[in-house]
Amino acid sequence: MRPRSSRAIPLFRERKGLGLMPSSPFAACSAAAPKFITLQSGMNTWNPAFHALGLKLAPADFVIHHFGHLCSPAELRTKDEFYRRLGRLKVQDSPNDPEAWVELGLQEYEQFRNYSAGIECFKKALALKPRYCSVPALSLANLYIDIHAEERALELLAGVVMTGRAAGEKERTCGDAFYNLGRLKEARASYLRALAILSEDARIGSKLGLTEVRLGLKKNGLARLARALQANADEWEMHDRMIKGCILANLMPEAAAAAERLAIEHPNPASILRAAAIRAQMKEWRASRRRYYSRPATVSAESGATPS
Repeated sequence: MRPRSSRAIPLFRERKGLGLMPSSPFAACSAAAPKFITLQSGMNTWNPAFHALGLKLAPADFVIHHFGHLCSPAELRTKDEFYRRLGRLKVQDSPNDPEAWVELGLQEYEQFRNYSAGIECFKKALALKPRYCSVPALSLANLYIDIHAEERALELLAGVVMTGRAAGEKERTCGDAFYNLGRLKEARASYLRALAILSEDARIGSKLGLTEVRLGLKKNGLARLARALQANADEWEMHDRMIKGCILANLMPEAAAAAERLAIEHPNPASILRAAAIRAQMKEWRASRRRYYSRPATVSAESGATPS
């Protein structure tokens, strides 16, 4: 049964796609790999041969439910390696196709954390067609942030003009770079601009809230953190920023309560010990010990930890 909307299942995401195999007369594929066409806004996804024939895409009368996240890690890794091989064949077959380089770059960056290969692919896509779409520039900027090259990310994005939702993502990424560099006022300004475009993105509101707390705007920042957490209580990072915000505001009871909520909703050794440590810092030894011993048996078994 198909959910009525993406909100029905947190991991549900509607996606349209078309795969053309080498045997297809429309694929014009010389490499021994399928031609995958993904229909995503902001990207030029037409296969040149398909487009040249004047063919049009129409929705099918069926839906495929894909539950890839239920596979084992080994199966997912095998799939990722397969798609990476396909991507490499595709850039060999179409070396001047910026989309092919973007697809391979995303696979190298997101699935394998192969930063050098990701940088090479995104730069190749940008060199082939600088105004192709926002994906290679944003992906490369986020990659730079991951490797602590925030100045390079800011320099890259300063030379790129984006509109619509992409402009909001650009401001969010700039905010992340400024925040990591300790340039909090500039980070706040970027997050505010991002939130004006992507008002429904609670993660931006959460980042903005923590930034404001660090700038001394504690009341406003904590209110943003609380709203973001309420909107996305299933995301670990929302809880994490709420705890940090309370500690920075010297609201230790609130920080302890937030940490204990995280330990209950996302039980693992780190979250449980964090909650116990905050209680211990408040010299609430009984509560700290109770939180430590309340670890689920499965967590203790997985971590190899035993109560002292």
